[in-house]
Amino acid sequence: MRLEQNHNYSVILSEPRHIVPEIGRGYGERAWLRAVKDWENTDGSRGLDTPLKDWDPKWLKESGQSTKYHQREIVALEFISRYKRNKDEFCSAYPEHKRGLVPLAKAITLRQQEEGLRKRRRGKRTRSQSVASV
Repeated sequence: MRLEQNHNYSVILSEPRHIVPEIGRGYGERAWLRAVKDWENTDGSRGLDTPLKDWDPKWLKESGQSTKYHQREIVALEFISRYKRNKDEFCSAYPEHKRGLVPLAKAITLRQQEEGLRKRRRGKRTRSQSVASV
């Protein structure tokens, strides 16, 4: 937030907010295509003034939407980099696209982990696991 002062008054100007736009259920099996568009393009009608690929990491921390951002990143980069924008091959490889963006992102993550392209996160230990190891 910044303060702009004039001789007679002060006005508080807020900094632009960066949001990861919603991709509603209405998109259905086309949700992943919307995610790719959001990754590469602006969409002022949905509040996306900067393509997600160009976001400053600081904005991601400020927005509190890192999960949404990373789901879109995973899907977009898999489609663009690995499948070279071939929709048929991508959809054939990931039938989960029919179930929506989140199941698709999970399927891509799992496949990349199985292929050694992405590290697996270590799960949190529960209290019972901690006690059992003592």
